[in-house]
Amino acid sequence: MSYKAIEIDPDNWKGHWRKGLALMAMSKRLFRTKQALQAFQDCRRCPTLPSNKVKEVENELFKAQQRLEQQEAEVFFIAFTCRCTFIHHHFYSHPRQI
Repeated sequence: MSYKAIEIDPDNWKGHWRKGLALMAMSKRLFRTKQALQAFQDCRRCPTLPSNKVKEVENELFKAQQRLEQQEAEVFFIAFTCRCTFIHHHFYSHPRQI
C-alpha cells in the first residue's frame, strides 16, 4: 500500500515512512537496506513531514545507514576472503617447475 500512496502522492511522508519500516523489517538483504535508506531520505525531504516526526525519521535513517555499512563490510570481507582462498589455492597447490 505504501508504494501506491507514494505513486499517487510523492509528498506523502507516511508512504515513504511505512515503506522504509517495511523494508527494514524484512530479511536483511543489501538491496532492501538500500531501498529502505532511500525511503527514509525521501520521507525526510517531504514538505508534509510534521516537525514532531523529524527525529523519529532521523533515527530510522541512522539505523538504515548503520545496517548498510555493516552489510557492505560483510560483502567486502567475503569477497576478500574468497580472493585470498583462490590465490592461496592457485599458488600453493600447484608447485612451479623450475
